[in-house]
Amino acid sequence: IADGFVVCAGAYNIMKQSAVTNEANKPFWLQLVGTGITTTWAAHLGAVCPQAKWPAITCMNIWKTQLLAEPIKLHGGYYRVPETPGLGLEIWQKAIEKYQVDYSWVDPPRHVYRYARASGEVTYYGSSKQSLHNDYPRDAMPICEPGSECVPVEDDGSRAFAQIWDAVQDGHTLRRVEKKKRQRGKK
Repeated sequence: IADGFVVCAGAYNIMKQSAVTNEANKPFWLQLVGTGITTTWAAHLGAVCPQAKWPAITCMNIWKTQLLAEPIKLHGGYYRVPETPGLGLEIWQKAIEKYQVDYSWVDPPRHVYRYARASGEVTYYGSSKQSLHNDYPRDAMPICEPGSECVPVEDDGSRAFAQIWDAVQDGHTLRRVEKKKRQRGKK
């Protein structure tokens, strides 16, 4: 039986989790990792969730800046929830501009996922990691089969990779039997 819980997610799901912990009379701490903006949001959530009785974990000190015009002030280990409109803080616009990243030009590295079974049957997937969670069960692949593995294979520039890459585009998979490579010194 748990003494309490760690609660995280978006606002809607946090409020749902808060209702469950309140019904069970179990305390929790919020775990919302981010800058001072996230820390302030966590303070607001903690103020309205009756069972948020333990400290919030935001890991705000791992960031170079909190992105706030004024630093968060703690008093006796507590952060008073701002009472001004919105989150009650002012964003440091120069920091936002400084740390802004232009993702419009970033091409993700080419890779495929290789699921190899102990029998030598191999299936290649060209999907993203997120899509793989749907593609894998859809293909009725066994989960946790002894001797199997699912690993990403990066583009090594070879013709062999290019052929696999081409075969798994547009949601297709490539299935084939591959001989296991013998380990040196083993018969």
